[in-house]
Amino acid sequence: MKEHYRSLGLSKRQYRKLMRSIRHLFFQLQRWVRRRLAPLGLQQRRQGRLRWGRAGFVLPTVVIVLVVVTLTVAALMIRTLNRTAEVSGQRQEIQVMNATAPAIDRARAKLEYFFTQDPLRPNGVPGEDVINQIIGNQGSAARDPDPYTLADEQRIDFDGDGNLDNAWAFQPTPTSIVAYSILMKRPNDTQLNQSDADKARQLITRSRPMGITELGNQCGDVGNLAGQQTEVGWDEVTSAILRKNFQINAFVYENRNGGQALSTVEFVQERQMERGNKWGAWFRNDLEIFPGPDFRWNGAMHTEGSIFMTSGNGFTAYLVSSPKSCIYTRSASEITATEVVDSNTGQTLFQGQFVAGSLRDNNTNAPNVQIHSYSEPPSAPYTTGDADPPAQNVKLTDKRDSVKDGIEPAMVALNPVAILTEDRSKARGSDPTNLSVRDENWPLQFYVQQGRFANKTQPKPYVDDTYRADDRYGPKPVYDTTIPSSDPRKQIPVGKKVGDPIDGTVPGARDLLTRNVAPPGSPNKREDLGLDGYWERRARQEGLRIIVGERLELGKPLDPPEGNPADSSRRNEFYQHRTLRDDLAAVQAAVVYHYKARGTTIDPSIPDPFTTPYPGQNEGGYEPVACLAATYHHGTPQTALRSIMFNQYNGVSGLGQFFDFFTGRGTNGWEFEPPDFNSQDMRNALQNLANAYGDPQGAFPPTQGTTVHPDPTTTKAGNFSNLRRAMEAWENAGWNLRALSLADQSTIHTAGCALGMLAYSVHKLQTLSLPGALGTTLDNQINILRTTGGTSTTGPQVQIDGQRVDQSPPPYPPGTTSGVVTVIRNGFPSSRPLSYRGGYLDANAYITALISDTSWGQRPLQETSADVNARLARLIALREQVVHDLNPGGYQCSITDNYPNLKKAFCLDEQSSNPSQLSKRGFVLGQDFLMPSRGGDTPYLRVEDAPSYNFDLDPNRDRDKYVYVSGAGLMQLTRITTDEQGKILTVKLKNVGASYNAPQNRQIPAGASASLLTETGQINVAVGFPNNPIVNSTTVDINYTGLSQPLQVGDIIEIRRPPTGVGVLGRVEGVFEVVPSTSTLPLPPNTARVRYIGGTERSGSGSANIAVGSEVVVLWRKNSSPGPLGTFNTVIKYPALQRIFNGVTPDRIVATPRPNTSAFLTPTETATGNTSGFPNRLNQIIDFNGNAVNVAFLDNALFNGREEMVVREMDIDLDLLRRKTIGGDTWLPMGGIVYAFREDAVREDGIARPAVSGQNWMNTDPNSPHDPPLAANGISTKPVDFFADPMRRPNGFRLWNGARLDREGIPDDKNIAGLSFISDNPVYIQGDFNLHSSDGTTSNLIEEFTDKLADDWSNFYDRSKLDPRFARPKEDKWRPTEILADAVTILSSNFCNGSANDYFAEAYNNTVRALNNSPENLATNFPDNTGADARVDNSNRIYPTCAGIAKLRTSFLNANRPSADLPNDTVWLRESPFDPSSPIYVDRNGTPWAINYTTGERVDRNGTRLTQYPGGNGADPSPNNPYNAYYSFDDARARNTAQETRVNAVIVSGTVPSRRTQSYGGMHNFPRFLEAWGTLRIQGSFIQLNFSTQATAPFDQDQWEIPNDPSCQNVNTAFNCSAKTWERIQYYGAPQRRWGYDVALQLAPAGPVARRFITPGRQRTEYYTELRADDPYILRLRCARRPAGMGGGRIDPNLDDAQCDA
Repeated sequence: MKEHYRSLGLSKRQYRKLMRSIRHLFFQLQRWVRRRLAPLGLQQRRQGRLRWGRAGFVLPTVVIVLVVVTLTVAALMIRTLNRTAEVSGQRQEIQVMNATAPAIDRARAKLEYFFTQDPLRPNGVPGEDVINQIIGNQGSAARDPDPYTLADEQRIDFDGDGNLDNAWAFQPTPTSIVAYSILMKRPNDTQLNQSDADKARQLITRSRPMGITELGNQCGDVGNLAGQQTEVGWDEVTSAILRKNFQINAFVYENRNGGQALSTVEFVQERQMERGNKWGAWFRNDLEIFPGPDFRWNGAMHTEGSIFMTSGNGFTAYLVSSPKSCIYTRSASEITATEVVDSNTGQTLFQGQFVAGSLRDNNTNAPNVQIHSYSEPPSAPYTTGDADPPAQNVKLTDKRDSVKDGIEPAMVALNPVAILTEDRSKARGSDPTNLSVRDENWPLQFYVQQGRFANKTQPKPYVDDTYRADDRYGPKPVYDTTIPSSDPRKQIPVGKKVGDPIDGTVPGARDLLTRNVAPPGSPNKREDLGLDGYWERRARQEGLRIIVGERLELGKPLDPPEGNPADSSRRNEFYQHRTLRDDLAAVQAAVVYHYKARGTTIDPSIPDPFTTPYPGQNEGGYEPVACLAATYHHGTPQTALRSIMFNQYNGVSGLGQFFDFFTGRGTNGWEFEPPDFNSQDMRNALQNLANAYGDPQGAFPPTQGTTVHPDPTTTKAGNFSNLRRAMEAWENAGWNLRALSLADQSTIHTAGCALGMLAYSVHKLQTLSLPGALGTTLDNQINILRTTGGTSTTGPQVQIDGQRVDQSPPPYPPGTTSGVVTVIRNGFPSSRPLSYRGGYLDANAYITALISDTSWGQRPLQETSADVNARLARLIALREQVVHDLNPGGYQCSITDNYPNLKKAFCLDEQSSNPSQLSKRGFVLGQDFLMPSRGGDTPYLRVEDAPSYNFDLDPNRDRDKYVYVSGAGLMQLTRITTDEQGKILTVKLKNVGASYNAPQNRQIPAGASASLLTETGQINVAVGFPNNPIVNSTTVDINYTGLSQPLQVGDIIEIRRPPTGVGVLGRVEGVFEVVPSTSTLPLPPNTARVRYIGGTERSGSGSANIAVGSEVVVLWRKNSSPGPLGTFNTVIKYPALQRIFNGVTPDRIVATPRPNTSAFLTPTETATGNTSGFPNRLNQIIDFNGNAVNVAFLDNALFNGREEMVVREMDIDLDLLRRKTIGGDTWLPMGGIVYAFREDAVREDGIARPAVSGQNWMNTDPNSPHDPPLAANGISTKPVDFFADPMRRPNGFRLWNGARLDREGIPDDKNIAGLSFISDNPVYIQGDFNLHSSDGTTSNLIEEFTDKLADDWSNFYDRSKLDPRFARPKEDKWRPTEILADAVTILSSNFCNGSANDYFAEAYNNTVRALNNSPENLATNFPDNTGADARVDNSNRIYPTCAGIAKLRTSFLNANRPSADLPNDTVWLRESPFDPSSPIYVDRNGTPWAINYTTGERVDRNGTRLTQYPGGNGADPSPNNPYNAYYSFDDARARNTAQETRVNAVIVSGTVPSRRTQSYGGMHNFPRFLEAWGTLRIQGSFIQLNFSTQATAPFDQDQWEIPNDPSCQNVNTAFNCSAKTWERIQYYGAPQRRWGYDVALQLAPAGPVARRFITPGRQRTEYYTELRADDPYILRLRCARRPAGMGGGRIDPNLDDAQCDA
């Protein structure tokens, strides 16, 4: 204290009393002025609170007079006090203060305990009733012993109502008694003007906080604070700062030698609490700022670590706003770093530092960093100066920072493992406290002296659990601000771990953590919900919930990684590319809940959150309003469009609504009515799904055992482990679905919806009947495609690699025959018949051929409604395949004999016992092998891991059967191994010693086909044959024996010559077609004329005999039944069907689709101005009639260049949600809470590899996988190990069309909230968002001041005229908005998702591209240019939802793509080799396959045939490496050029850890980016509380693979290792950051998240007043009855009933 008292001639105590008296006088004067000015209208009353306008007023003369009088009175009081001191003396004052001091100390201690330690204190701002109840030990807050009653005291009845109050009495001596009370009830406007006696009678405080006038006169409150009853009794300084009075009265009675002494005092403490919306930036981790372009930021910032500042072109830390701003105070601009002090010892445990430098460079070079400092108005803030301290300066340099010279930033940065596991701030250097690095001159620095920089302890906020309301502990270790929690109910008990059920182990924990409604006696029924999954529970009660379910792959899911990918040094990176794979056979559902709906019943009677008082609700939000099809396909532009176009089967009469989840047509965006989840059939189907694809130890969090969990093989088609656990809980609950946790209920709902949708489609196919006339036409078309001996002049002329589907002459060279469409058959050699690879033919070969030549030239889709034959053929093939796969053993073809060609083409193998019947079953070998000796076995051989494998081999039925292996001959299938789903894994083959087999040790190449049950015979008579035969010209008559039936015209055979001696090898004589004889005489028995059609291994000139004993292999018979060529059976199967519908009839569990979009319950509207037949914006589908319709929710996918993987994200149309009403609210709830979760997302701690002693790091090698061991409480350290788990899946949500967030159709007084979007997953914001604007457009923007802020902020402090519309809900369409997510990425409005096809498009072969009439070319969007300049050809709008420009940069170009041309005659293998618009196949290791389409062989970058397809450790050496020319993280990328964008939001998300030369990106990259940015404008706040668990890719993409240095592997030491020296951030271009704190956050009601993000302020105001003994408050204490044991009567025995009852 400065010694002003000496100049006044006063003692310190007298001076303090004088100051208190003056303050009290001014306070009474303030009250008097308010009362007198009220009639003038200057006092504004709104919602029962005082409101002061911002315009100001002319100070009346009477006030001036009062001020003069006050000053005169003050002067007189000084004289009076001096005189009093002379008369009364110091001793009497000391006696009075000593008598009451213990009571005041006790009361203060109780308040301090409540605000800092009491476990019952709510996370948010506690209302006064809550405080009164807890301190009063009343109701549900009652505890024994009472923590607020000390051992020597007892409560007393303060107001005479017979109930004990917050008042106590104790006896310090036998002759004395002390009584004191704590009052906290705030007087309302009426009570404020009542007498003190009336206030005392009501137990309300004498006054309100004095400090509220500090800012209240400058800024009126904004909006209507409906629904904020949680903060009742607190006064707002701003919407971010709250204050409350606590009044303590004390009375002392002492009996002195027959006399009495009385002492009285009133102590007032003003407490302050700060919401999260005070902070411009709040970081649990270190706060790093090192921008390249100019960067300016305003407002308060805090870190629980240290602050590192440097810049390229400049960083300036501005104050919060102009001095004329409503919120311009010193505290609103402070920049603080924590200082952690042990409350018991006073020892400093950690001290944050202010460092000029960066972790990125690990140096202390900080050019161009300026720190402005606060000055009390009217003085201007300090913005200039470069003198050494203590002179004025604003420049932060290494000589003016807080650390000593020579201290590297990495020495003082936080240890991320300590943050994650202990929530402890601990430096990673040699001094974990950082005390020893502090520069002794730091306190002298100007910005420290001025209070801009300071070390302050800020209580850590807690914004609740964003994970599911699963009634299980975790995933955080506590539900509190500290580890361990002071409340045992809020932490994982000893012996429990993350994922364990929350049970009764800790009394009261289950109710506190899992309740879905507040207790009956709760004064805060809106917020007093279970803390586990808190935000999901809040959304159930008052908001919107969106849950996207797990995806089920019906066909060929990827097997777990087997070994190294294309580049063994980039394993983790390439494993991430597995996400490029698009399995078209899949089903996925999302469910939507709204609190105003009880299932599909909308209930307006359910109270909205602004109902006063809010009663809570337990009816709505439990059952889904709707099931949504959410199966998007990102493989190609065509698959993306087909998934959202529901008219893909138009033209097929009588079909009705059909959703093709098998080929990806009409699978995304349609609404279904939820099925009956409780039916026995649905329960059986759900149990089948859970048992088939759920790992009992794989539910989150998975068990860390001796194998990987979730088991990658069991869950490869979809991880339904959580469903398996939920089904068990459901059964244990007696099948009472509402008894389960919210999370388990929605898991059952999403799975049930998916099964219901799938069942609808299956049932549709089961009941499909072939249209008569259309069926006949199609049968004729198939006949034309299959007929031999000529071409049709009426049918489509289609060739496949120069060879017609029917293999008829003459051949058409690729691309040379007019009117012929060339189909490049991925992996099928043109020199061999279509049946070469095991006799298989995908049904798409027929369907492709049925699409007209004209259609193949169409963009963006090739197939149109005119191609009805192709559509019908697809349906028929699907019908046969689905029926077959439901029950393979009982399959019977449904195609009648009326359609013989369709029957031959599409009927499947009925598994006949007839040994002579040709089979469609077989396999393709995935590795080469040496032909064993006669009778010898091969080793186990892997089967090709490609789309053409077959599921139908049975290890028991087919063992020991014979197969014909191309290139090898007849072999016996002696061993078969399969996975649980029936897929062949390996086979063992025996050389049966046939004379025509290949010789021993001949190398049989990878890709050789093996046909099961192929019919064989022998040549009986030698016949001459040219060594150089002419295809389709050379004929020969053969005589054969050994076949089950004679050869018929149209049969295809292969003839092989056996070895004839040493050095004379066997060979393929050729492949032949049986043709009619030209002779007039009949051929002899067992004789056939055959025409050579290719495949000979002869060479030279002349001729030689086809020898006796040569093998005749029947490849197919024209008239065999079933047909000679395979169909979907051989390429695409749906094994999931048999497992799901085992014992379940599909039609009993169907989810019924809405008949049209008008019947949707979720918001829709007809699109205007779009007649193209294709969607032209996000969230738009094409309905069954071809009309464009906007929908609120639509799944999508993009390539995230930072994560280096494809991520699925649901697009949410916020504008549609805010405009559409439901039950008296809008779909965007008036309270603002939206909770969203994706069950198909995978956190890093959602994968548990085994723990290996001494290996504390992640190893993804399939041969030796391991993870860091879990902590005892189950916490995983993987999120901070610096290596992103390649098996994570950071799927999320995208918010767009959100320029306005005000609602339509609800009352103004409830139209005040914005959006609080909470997700455990990543979130993307696209386009302008939540604008400060009078109409929601950039044309009419509103700012705090009417003089707009310049781009360079040159007028920042000069702005003076406040805009009265700013942050006013009627005039400003902006709303306080919060995004709480794992990561938040901002995208501009012209960001284009694209498709996986773009990833591969740069790597093609010019000879292929030259085939202008090839579907491979027509369907592929080849890019222009290469590398960073690559663009996709969009001239024909293949991406109609993206910008209408000819050349696009899509997200899939922003990747480490294939970079070199493919070799000659090479294409990428596709999911369906005959459908060039199908996705490119990506294998289990994240590697695409380059195929020579003329030979069918897989090749490397140089065109060399692979002798072994990749897999296992033995596949690395050349030439076994596949195509491996890829861009790296060092290479520049093709990035979309971002459009200028404005975003206004509080962003609360995670980040990744930093280390030396590898930063997390800093505050300036806290929102993430994927584009080449120009100008980006952000107003809001950045809050980092956790590390990301899903979006864990490094900002600086230095290292993805585990290094060799053990210290850099170990998660506990990796943060001390150095990364590469320069940043690898090619995935984005830094924006021109026009960013800052949005001061509107302190003017408008705080959002739900900010209201929970509360820091109890250390700032408080306290003052004493000595009262008269007859003061009404003191009189209450004196009249109270003494407790038992303290004597009878009243506290003051001298008072009688008359005095006390007066």
